[in-house]
Parts: sequence; structure tokens; C-alpha cells
Amino acid sequence: FLKLLEEPPAGTHFILSTGQAARLQPTILSRCQILKIDRLGIAELGAALHAAFPDLQPEEAAEIARRSQGLPERARQAAAPEALARRQSDLALRERIMHGDLTDLFRLAEEMEKNKDEVERLLINLSDWFGTDLGLGQADSSFSAGRIRAIAPLLEEIALSRQLIKNVNARLVLDVLFIEILRFRGVLQGGRASS
Repeated sequence: FLKLLEEPPAGTHFILSTGQAARLQPTILSRCQILKIDRLGIAELGAALHAAFPDLQPEEAAEIARRSQGLPERARQAAAPEALARRQSDLALRERIMHGDLTDLFRLAEEMEKNKDEVERLLINLSDWFGTDLGLGQADSSFSAGRIRAIAPLLEEIALSRQLIKNVNARLVLDVLFIEILRFRGVLQGGRASS
């Protein structure tokens, strides 16, 4: 590959895309012109979504842009009509997780345990929800250090759950995760988790 990179055929251009340039070999990096592409701002992405999807309310476009963390393709997919219906279902599920008691959360784990794809989707959504709530990728200074310290372990627990779900009973993984979410809710409310 290095020989091809050093002496490409006439008129040939390579485009290498990575989020971790430091992991590329120095000999490859030395032959590259680095172009950093930043994520779009929320306002800019929200306006573009509203222009592309005129039926989308500006507030909804702004919310999708915020949840997409500045990634245009992710935002476009989320703004598609079929995705909006799924989003309503996801929001109802989020409300259930964030406000349900332990019995309700265990019932949810039981409902979901047979469909690993749905469990995986839920774990991705939880990671997105809490990650966005942390303001990851955003220039939002409204998050206190205490709140970040409270959310970070939960994000780690969600990431661990995504690994475990491949080989461990989904119900068990969700039960443990939901207990952690109850603890997290208690920390945010300044008290104990509800049971």
C-alpha cells in the first residue's frame, strides 16, 4: 500500500477519512494533506433540516439537530417522516425509563428480552440521550462538573451493557442497567433512587 501511496498512477487521488489520525502510521500521514472537517453548528443544521423538510416545525428541527450532535446524515435520517414516527415511540420509551419505578423497568426488561436488536437499539439510544444531555460535542456550559461526574459512570455502564448483550442474557443486562439508571435519577434529584 505504501508503494501505491508513494507513486500513485497519474490522476489518482486517495481520500483517507479517520477520527483518529494519530493512529495512522507516520509514513502515511507525511504523504497526506490534512483537512479537518468540524461538525455543523446546531442552528445551522436545524435551519438546513427545516429547509429540506418543510413540514418539520423549526423547534423539532432544532431538537433533531441537537440530538444529532452536528452530524448532517444522522440528522437527515432522523428527520425523515418514518424516523419521526419511530422517534415518538423512542421518546415514550425514554419517558418510561426516566420516570418508571423499579417494577415498571423490570417489566420493560422482560418485554424487550426476546429481541436483541431492540435491546441494542435501546442501548444506543440511551448512550445518545445521556451523551447529548452531557453536552458532548456541544459548546454548552450549562452542565455542572457534578452532573458530568454523575452521568459519566452511567455512560460507561451503558457501553459495558452494549458489550455484554452479545453474550449475556438480555434481561439480566437490562435489569442491572435499569437499577443503575434509578441510582442516577436519585443523584440528579439530590436524593435516593425510587424503588
